Amino acid sequence: IRLRSPAGNEDAAWMVVAPDQRTAIVAHVRILAQPVQPPDRLRLRGLDGALTYRVEEWSTGTGHPPSRSPAEVRFGGDLLMAAGLVVRSAAAGHETPSGDFAARLWVLSAD
Repeated sequence: IRLRSPAGNEDAAWMVVAPDQRTAIVAHVRILAQPVQPPDRLRLRGLDGALTYRVEEWSTGTGHPPSRSPAEVRFGGDLLMAAGLVVRSAAAGHETPSGDFAARLWVLSAD
C-alpha cells in the first residue's frame, strides 16, 4: 500500500500487510530534509482495528548504524489508522531521523 507518493513530495512511505492482518511492515524515507518542519504523522491503512499491535522501529539517519528501538510499544489498529506513527516530532528528547534520505522501518505484529 502506498501511503505517500515520492512524486513531488519530500518523503515517501509504503506498507505491506499480511492477508490475516496480524503482521505489517511500514517503510518511510525522507527524500530531502527541510529546515524547521512541523510535526508529522503517517496514518496507516489495512490493519484490523480490533487488534493490538506491538510496534518495533528500525531507523537510520540518526548518525548511528541501523538499530532497533529499545522501547516496545503497543497500539490498537484503530489508533494506528486514525492517528498514525510519528515521522517528525518537535518534542524535546524525541529523536527522529534527520537529513536527506533518512529511513525508518516499523514491524507491527498483533498480540
